[in-house]
Amino acid sequence: MLLGLICWAAVLGALYALSLRRFLLFHSVVEIASVSVAFAIFLIVWNSRKFMQNGYMLFLGAAFLFVGAFDLIHTLAYKGMGVFPDHGANLPTQLWIVARYTESLSFLIAPLFLRRKYNILWVLLAYAVLSCLVLLLISPWGFFPICYDDIHGQLTSFKEISEFIIIGILLGALLALVRNRRAFDSRVLKYISFSIVVTILSEFMFTRYTSPYEGTNAVGHLLKIVAFYFVYKALIEIGLREPYNLLYRELKQRQIDLQEAHDDLEARVRQRTAELSQTVETLRKEVEARIRTEQELAAQSKTLEAFFHYSITPLVILDRRFNFIRVNQAYADSCGRAISDFKGHNHFEFYPDPDNQRIFEEAVRTKTTYQALARPFRFADHPEWGVTYWDWTLVPILGTDGEVESLVLSLKDVTDAKKAEEKILADQVQLRALTAQLLRVEDQERRAIAMELHDSVGQILAFIKIEMGELRRAQLPAKLSQTVSHIREQVNEAIQQTRTLTFEISPPELYTLGLESALEELTQRFSQERQIECTMQDTDDPKPLNDQMKTLLYRSVRELLVNAAKHADARVVHVTVDRIDDNIRITVEDDGIGFDTSDLEDRSPHRTEGFGLFSIRERLTHMGGTVYIQSDRMKGTKVVLRAPLENSSPQ
Repeated sequence: MLLGLICWAAVLGALYALSLRRFLLFHSVVEIASVSVAFAIFLIVWNSRKFMQNGYMLFLGAAFLFVGAFDLIHTLAYKGMGVFPDHGANLPTQLWIVARYTESLSFLIAPLFLRRKYNILWVLLAYAVLSCLVLLLISPWGFFPICYDDIHGQLTSFKEISEFIIIGILLGALLALVRNRRAFDSRVLKYISFSIVVTILSEFMFTRYTSPYEGTNAVGHLLKIVAFYFVYKALIEIGLREPYNLLYRELKQRQIDLQEAHDDLEARVRQRTAELSQTVETLRKEVEARIRTEQELAAQSKTLEAFFHYSITPLVILDRRFNFIRVNQAYADSCGRAISDFKGHNHFEFYPDPDNQRIFEEAVRTKTTYQALARPFRFADHPEWGVTYWDWTLVPILGTDGEVESLVLSLKDVTDAKKAEEKILADQVQLRALTAQLLRVEDQERRAIAMELHDSVGQILAFIKIEMGELRRAQLPAKLSQTVSHIREQVNEAIQQTRTLTFEISPPELYTLGLESALEELTQRFSQERQIECTMQDTDDPKPLNDQMKTLLYRSVRELLVNAAKHADARVVHVTVDRIDDNIRITVEDDGIGFDTSDLEDRSPHRTEGFGLFSIRERLTHMGGTVYIQSDRMKGTKVVLRAPLENSSPQ
């Protein structure tokens, strides 16, 4: 590899030295070399077109025929060659731009044909038609834009802008190539990518020259040789050394996919064979079991009869018109009748019920099983039983013709369970009432204590403060005056703490202005005392609440704010109050350290962590509300309190 780099450096250096002395000869050598490579690319692709599965290579090979043709005409038209003596440097520059547009657009369009089958003759025909149209535009009418101003000896704006456009097209082609990299051999992908990158550098050099014979032009041509060399490495050298990998890579990939599909199919066949073997074994066992069943049918008939008759589950067999075929003793007992009473009668003759009859008819029509849970029923012949509740299942039995032949009805008396459930619901209502009463008594006690603190202790402390103020204005020794001032400061602090304690025990705003105003005052005071950002947002919807629910929600929010500051190390806490249907919803969200919510499910007597949240949830649940807690470690905590508004039913 090092030797190759040395050789390349020597060749490029020699060519650059040649460009300094004989630029026209240098240009001809470089262009003829690139044209030769372009034609060689086309020839090898053309001769292998029947075997080539990669549409990208096939399309690119066809395109390089016309790229080489434009470069050949460009070489012949170059200033000083004498082939077109009436034209200056503009004609070869125009041909150069056309060749580069053709090359860059071919690289960009080629990925579209990567996995598509097409006729290369149509591609060649399209290129030929477009090439002829471009040549007609260039000469003789001269409709093609001027690329080099021979009068002023400089490139035109169209030429410079075109070079940058070509660079953009090449970047797009490189991106498309990378996106389809799995369709290429790694070395082919590498060399084509290198060719596009070097072509971009070459195009950039051609935006800088002012004379067709200066150094930047020479460097651009040298980079073009390198770019065509990479195309040579990708499409000719690898194609000659390893044609199978280049021309049949996609076929190899298909073979790999086919082998994988074959292996997968074999695995599925083995699995299916195992399943079939298991099925055969199961069928064999079923046949043996059926034979044993047939052999033991006479003996088992008595057992089945005993099971049906003595089963504790009420069982009924009906025909498709709901006439009794058989009933067991448990069913007869549950109905308060003898088994002989049912023979020759219809089910709905004894137990008329239009809704149940529609269910039975629907089961016959749809041939599907129906299940009922805790369905109420009154026995017309036993009104003293009142309302009874039953779980029952109705199973259609199909005959050989596929129609319902009979129905099996099994029942379970759940009257006692239903009454117990109703008692639990009644107990919950009573518990909710007791909780409300407890909160009401607690609130009254808190308000009495707060009033006592304000009217008694607060007044006494205020009087002491006034007296200490009068004493401080008297003529006292310095030391005694300092002591009086200190005592007055302590009394003032006691007054402030008494006021704070009074507010925390029973905030007056809660009963005068409502829950929203009390929460707003609470968040403001919390921000000032705790030195954290605490905000509140409230909707204008009316949210009527009784005093007990106001107190419970207010204390719950205060408990959550204290938790956010004390345990969560939160810096921002946001409180939102809104109305959802007939419920008030309060959301408290912080950016603290969070916690594992599974810890709240620990109800051991020694647990202390999360007791506040547990207490909030228990008290609010007893009042018909709910608590939703969302938290993760280091992701903050969100607590949603939801409670029924006044004159609405608890959820």
